[in-house]
Amino acid sequence: MTTEISLAITSAADTPRDVRWEELASCSTVDPELFFPDNTRESAEAVEVCMGCPVRQQCLEWAMERGENHFGVIGGLTAKERRALGRGKGPGRKAGEAAAICQEARADILRWREEEMPMEQIARRLGVAAKTVRVALEKFALESKLGQQDMGAAA
Repeated sequence: MTTEISLAITSAADTPRDVRWEELASCSTVDPELFFPDNTRESAEAVEVCMGCPVRQQCLEWAMERGENHFGVIGGLTAKERRALGRGKGPGRKAGEAAAICQEARADILRWREEEMPMEQIARRLGVAAKTVRVALEKFALESKLGQQDMGAAA
């Protein structure tokens, strides 16, 4: 009996702990003040950090689930953008789900816009608000721009 207990304690101590998504966040090595700018123009640098972050989606979902929509840049969106996203969540849907739906449907959304489909129609197809689609399109454009800048820097 004693042997079983000591084996359990030893194996638990030797097991690496789970890494939380927050520990992988790009912002963990940046001055936190960057994410609480005085105005929209100043938020661009924080958004840029977020767009390159491997856990941006988890961060955004965390913020939306907790109603973090009053201050700062979180998950690549300003407080104003998160409020708009939250209003577009739809009946019975968690706040983070609308953003996730748009992210998953990125290729379709971009193709529909190229085909000149109105945002309201895209929103109906996805079951989200038109404002949510607009915010997603703005985010896609920023990601594309940042990606092009990264390619230019690498050349």
